[in-house]
Amino acid sequence: MLISSIVSSSEVPLALSVPSCSLSKSDPVSPNPPQSFPLFNMKGADEQEIATDVLASVLPRVLIVSRRTVRKNKFVDFVGEYHLDLIVKYGAVPVIVPRVTGLDNLLDSFEPIHGVLLCEGEDIDPSLYEDDSSDLSVDEIEEIRRLHSSDTAIDKHKDSIELQLARRCLERNIPYLGICRGSQVLNSAYA
Repeated sequence: MLISSIVSSSEVPLALSVPSCSLSKSDPVSPNPPQSFPLFNMKGADEQEIATDVLASVLPRVLIVSRRTVRKNKFVDFVGEYHLDLIVKYGAVPVIVPRVTGLDNLLDSFEPIHGVLLCEGEDIDPSLYEDDSSDLSVDEIEEIRRLHSSDTAIDKHKDSIELQLARRCLERNIPYLGICRGSQVLNSAYA
């Protein structure tokens, strides 16, 4: 499985206890953090904050792109709880990539990427995998869209973000898993 392969291939210890874990140069888990370790030079940080920062720095990060819906006339981005629980269950940190305009130009800020889970959402834009030749007229296509509006909705921003992530995975040999829509994205990225 994607996440278990990320965790098993990781060279960092995963048996850290949250409230009292710390790192030293000689022993990955020690009761007293060395003063020279940059993470522990945080003035005013309590033990829980330090432990959380340590875990976030050593556990594999799996990116998952949010979906968008409208609630009370406002956009709301979300990720299904099941997928987040799955990532956590296998010992990784889920990193939610918000589906917002322009984010596809900022994907470097999400490094390091240890894995990507692509799932949930509308079908990807057919122009990304089909040629423009069709036996249907423009009027016929518009009629299909009108009759099946919920099945023809596309999210070009999510498409762009996920396609770039999928291509990074393919280029850098980063583990990925495509479920439902995610398999469409992977097929389009591979083409």
